[in-house]
Amino acid sequence: MNRLNSQPKTNNQGRMTPVEYMVHKNIPLPNKAKYPHMDTEASLHRSEVVYQNNISNYSNGSEGSSIQKIIEEKNREIEFLKQAEAQSKMLTTQFQEMNQNHQLEVKQLLEQIQNYKQRNVDLKSQVEQYITELNKSNQKYSECCKERDEYLKNFREYSQDYDIMKMQLQGKDAEILSLKDRIQNMESSHQQELTQYLQTNEHWKRSLMDTQIREMTQQFNQERIQSDIKIKNLENKNIELENKCALLAQEIERMRVKELEQNKVTNKNLQNENDELKSKIQEMMQFIARYEEQINELEFYQDQDQKDRMKIVVLSSEIERLHCVIEEQQQQNQSYQQQIQSLEQYEMQCSLLDEQQLLNNQLKQQLDQEVEKSQNTLQQYEYYQQELTVRNQELQDKCAMLTTELERLNLVTRSNERSSRNYQYEVESLQKQVENHLQIVEEKSNVILQLEMEISNYQQESMLLNSDNDNLNMRITQLEEEIQEIKDQASQQQSRRSQELRQQIEFYANELNRTTYNYNQVNQDKECLYQEYEKINREYKDLIFTSQQKDIEIKDLHDQIQLIGDKHQIEINELKKQGEYLRRSVFDQQIRDLTQKFNNDKSVLEMQIRQLQQSKQQVEMQNSQLQQKLQDLQYTVDNQLEIQRQKLQTSEKERINLLQEIKDYQMELQLVTNERFQMKEDFVKERMKIVIYATEIDRLWSVIQDFTNQIKKTEEQNRLLNDQIQQLTLTTQQYHNTISTLESEKKNHLRENNMKEQSLENKMIVMTNELERTKNLLYEEQSKVYEQEIKQKSLLQEIEELYSQIESYQSEITIMQKNGLEVGDLETKFQAERMSWETQKYQLNNQIQDYEQRVHLLSQEIKRLTTIGDERLHEIEELRFKFRDASLAENYEQLKTEYDILEQQVMELEQSNLKLKSHTQTLEKQIQLLELSLQDKSREVEDIYNLMNKQRRQSESTNKEAENNRKTQQYLQQTVSNLGQQNQQLKEQLQTVNNENQSLQSQIQYMQNSLHERDQMIQKKSSELTEKIKEIDSLKVKYEQKMNNSIIQSTVIRNSSITRQTVKTDQENFISDPVLKSKAQFNQHTVIRPPRQAMSQINGDPNNQQE
Repeated sequence: MNRLNSQPKTNNQGRMTPVEYMVHKNIPLPNKAKYPHMDTEASLHRSEVVYQNNISNYSNGSEGSSIQKIIEEKNREIEFLKQAEAQSKMLTTQFQEMNQNHQLEVKQLLEQIQNYKQRNVDLKSQVEQYITELNKSNQKYSECCKERDEYLKNFREYSQDYDIMKMQLQGKDAEILSLKDRIQNMESSHQQELTQYLQTNEHWKRSLMDTQIREMTQQFNQERIQSDIKIKNLENKNIELENKCALLAQEIERMRVKELEQNKVTNKNLQNENDELKSKIQEMMQFIARYEEQINELEFYQDQDQKDRMKIVVLSSEIERLHCVIEEQQQQNQSYQQQIQSLEQYEMQCSLLDEQQLLNNQLKQQLDQEVEKSQNTLQQYEYYQQELTVRNQELQDKCAMLTTELERLNLVTRSNERSSRNYQYEVESLQKQVENHLQIVEEKSNVILQLEMEISNYQQESMLLNSDNDNLNMRITQLEEEIQEIKDQASQQQSRRSQELRQQIEFYANELNRTTYNYNQVNQDKECLYQEYEKINREYKDLIFTSQQKDIEIKDLHDQIQLIGDKHQIEINELKKQGEYLRRSVFDQQIRDLTQKFNNDKSVLEMQIRQLQQSKQQVEMQNSQLQQKLQDLQYTVDNQLEIQRQKLQTSEKERINLLQEIKDYQMELQLVTNERFQMKEDFVKERMKIVIYATEIDRLWSVIQDFTNQIKKTEEQNRLLNDQIQQLTLTTQQYHNTISTLESEKKNHLRENNMKEQSLENKMIVMTNELERTKNLLYEEQSKVYEQEIKQKSLLQEIEELYSQIESYQSEITIMQKNGLEVGDLETKFQAERMSWETQKYQLNNQIQDYEQRVHLLSQEIKRLTTIGDERLHEIEELRFKFRDASLAENYEQLKTEYDILEQQVMELEQSNLKLKSHTQTLEKQIQLLELSLQDKSREVEDIYNLMNKQRRQSESTNKEAENNRKTQQYLQQTVSNLGQQNQQLKEQLQTVNNENQSLQSQIQYMQNSLHERDQMIQKKSSELTEKIKEIDSLKVKYEQKMNNSIIQSTVIRNSSITRQTVKTDQENFISDPVLKSKAQFNQHTVIRPPRQAMSQINGDPNNQQE
């Protein structure tokens, strides 16, 4: 089981003194634990020297033995020195390898810095390329906007001209309708007059005219009636067309009103959306700033975690190395003691020791200088934190200095080795001179005591040097950690700068995409406007053509009116002549009455014509109002286009503002980097929380172990229950055996008495009761087993809930890791613990399944036994009825003994049941205690979960904000698509309107053709009427020749010749006048076109812009 052995860390842990560090790690101090006091050693050595001197005074044999001991000790010292040489060589090689590794790392850092600089240069070049592309795209976009503005101007001008032409066409349509009405009224009045005159003439002609005249009049009337019917049909068709035109105009007005309302609503919505977008963009910028601050803080915390881990690793390695050094120093101290005991008799060694002391003093001075230098370098390092290149160079210099110093120390060690070799040679020479120097030793014992004092001082100095060496090693490790920190900082800065450059590149790429999208949209709008421009030109040309045709139609109608008036005058003149002819007769008064009626009818017709003119003026007023409405619609469309243009300009301004805000944001990020150091304490607190979580998880693990122990206890209880159930099965088998014996002894029990039968019946009743009681006990035990299973299941559910909570903790830790907290160690430990928990869970599930299978088998066996017991009871009852007439005296004692045995078994079962009850009660109490403990633990877990939920909520809030931003983007895209759809709908409506206009134009052409045909028919009928008039004139002439004198005949001939000349002249005028009038009107229409300034004045009037 992997457990967390982490301890709460502090920021000052890497800066402990060596003594505090040894106390913190429970390392024994050298002065207290391993080395005795120097004064005591000197006193001991002094006493040993005195003792030796006394012995040398008494016996020379003991001196030889002591010299042999000294020689052995010298040999040991030589071996120890060899080992020390080997260890020093190993240390020198290791230190050289470390220096080489540091140099390689420094080179790698320099290479990484150069690569990073190259990457920065490349990224800057990419950014510049993006900027140039953006500028080019912006220029293209501005050019497209200018072209679009020009197209809009042209579109407005042509739309104004188009509206003017439409107004003119409407006026011409109204004139055509009014002229048609006048023609109809004229025809109707003419018909009335003709009918009146014809009635009067026919009344008189019946007596005077022949049958031929009557037949001709009848034919004329029939043809006139047919022509009237055709005219009425044409009039009905015209009315229907007029109604359709009115309905279409109403629908067009209604659609325009709806479009205006929709445009207003869309404008309001767009304004609200723009405001919301601005607020959301500001919120997004704030959120991005916060998010980046959090990311930077998390990166800083990750770096600190890595640094702490590396420090821990380095410190552990240093601790192991220091343990080795301490052991080596202990061995060296022992060797020094042996050397002191061996060098008491030698003066040459004292001089050498003095020289070594001088060398050591020099080394101390050098070490102090190095310490001062290292302090100065530390100050410089803290002062030049921002300049990485200078730091790396200084570190390289320092590494070179340290390598030189180490080489010098190696030289010193080599000199010591040489001295040790000299010692060996001297020892060999001294072994030969021992006998000669025995006397000198006695004389110089006092000198040796002084040397011992000096040696003790040297030992103290050596301890101090060892401590200084430890401090230097600690300093070297600190420098290595600082180098690693510099590497981490460089990597962090590289990652940050790369991220910033990537963000800039992505931003510029997005802007390029957006500008290209806008450019494409502008091109599409330009193409659409160009298409609309071409359509309007075509419609304008069509309108000009239709206006010319309608001018021609109007001229034709005026000519028709003049012809009809001339014909009417001719007919009236003829009728007047007839009236004058008839005045001579008796009926002159009637003719006068008819003339008065004719005049009255003529006045009525004039009044009707005036009313029609007034209605025409009203229609013109309505047409002017419609024109104003169309102009207002054009103004609204123009305003919408200008609003869209302003929106585009605002979007460009917002883009520029966003760029400025991004620059400001970068400046703020630089300022925020100075504030990140304040978050260290929060990170330490969070680490403490993680440690607390780990401890709580350990505690939960202990709870799970308790649960497993309880489950094992329940398993043991189930085993006991199984044993009891087996005992019950044995008793049932005994019952079966007794029943089998009874069945075998059926024939022998036929001769028993009725009293014995009754006693047997009572006993059988008792046995049945006992069986039922045993059954009930079995059922109770089954229920208890079932309850225990339920409790086991509840415990397993609780364990699964704990697992789910642990998994939730693990998921939250993964979320924290995603947010930037690296908790690799915790995750590995959690995964290991989870694997162990899952294995245990799997084992428990298997055990539970085994228990369930066992319980199921036991329940089946109990059912089987109950069925067998019921069958046996039935068999016993049958046997009881069979054995009423038999005698059972012989087996009565056996049954009694069996009955006693069964009672004992029942008592034992009752005792076992009581034990089970007590055991179940104890289990229930334990379960209650466990539930209480689980509640407390669940509360603690809830507290922990709340702490974890805070970070989860923060991450969820960030995710929600990101989702909201995505939704806003989607909403804007939908609005853009909706606007595009609306534009398409408007285009479709324009197409429908154009189609309707085309259909109306086709209808107008059909009407023109019909009018042309009608004119031809009228011309034909007029020619026929002239012929008939000629015939009538000839008949009149004949009649007057018969009735009157030659004078009357001459007057009639003159009148007829005059009438013929007038008809010819009228026909010639009818042919020539419309052509001249059409040319004059065409010239007038070509000249009358208003200039653009006049239209601009009309559009600029406030009266036209009221709606």
